Amino acid sequence: MSDKIISNIQLAIPENRILEHRLVQIEERPRYYKIGNGRRNTFMGKKHIPLDAIKIMSEMTPQELWLINLLKDNIKLKEEKTSSGLKFRTSCVSIIKSSKLSNSEKQKLKTGYKRLNQKNIVKRIKREHYIINPDFIIPHFYKEEKELFDSLF
Repeated sequence: MSDKIISNIQLAIPENRILEHRLVQIEERPRYYKIGNGRRNTFMGKKHIPLDAIKIMSEMTPQELWLINLLKDNIKLKEEKTSSGLKFRTSCVSIIKSSKLSNSEKQKLKTGYKRLNQKNIVKRIKREHYIINPDFIIPHFYKEEKELFDSLF
């Protein structure tokens, strides 16, 4: 590993904040999704309802599981510009093209969506665009996705 020295940097640090500098070893691990564990965080507030993704999935019907898997496989990645270049981060938004589905798959989509919507796991944003509850599969931009999910009725 080569050490690079950077000099002449000016930083504006807001009040009540500190600058922490540390060297972190990046751990190698496979790609993964963060999922809700059903535990309440004190900083989320009393209105926040945590979801236990594994428990919910163990109680799902085959249509619901099929739809969750389809939505997961079609998650739209969000672009994020970083100092090291462009990175793609997990979102909760999925695009499902109904023209690519068979009639039986369209029926599974309809049935699975109805049940998952009643359980507050999936909502439709617009035609062919769905969002998974950010407390179920936790995205990189949690706050932004949670606001979008909560704004839908």
